[in-house]
Amino acid sequence: MEMMTVPKDTLLTKAGEKNKPLYKVIKGEILIFILKKNTVVPLGKIKPGDFIGELSFFDDGPRSAYSITISETTVELYSQDELDQEIPVWLKEFGRSLAKKIRSNDQAISEANYRPREVGEMIKLSPEEQKRLHTLVTQPK
Repeated sequence: MEMMTVPKDTLLTKAGEKNKPLYKVIKGEILIFILKKNTVVPLGKIKPGDFIGELSFFDDGPRSAYSITISETTVELYSQDELDQEIPVWLKEFGRSLAKKIRSNDQAISEANYRPREVGEMIKLSPEEQKRLHTLVTQPK
């Protein structure tokens, strides 16, 4: 496990990428979102104690969303090899099964163009914030 502190506006994951680290948020906040054409669609906020990257870890599939720090954030970073040594085979199979179901449900919801309201507060982004996040994600490095 590696501990890492990253500044605000750091892109941790990109939709479609195949790297597999699993992140646990220790301090700070992360916005999870997808891009639909030129629109940033917020999916949720990740807070201390939450993880990012579980689906990709368990099913070896690509990342399903973008994640960007919205404040200075400290995360624990776990490599695939490190976790493979610690997690029993049956638990990995269980995780793979859950990941498959979640991806299938996400696909069905997306195809139905259905977006339920979040429990609690809706995440609203101003047009300026939409543009800023879109630029951060799409600008070449």
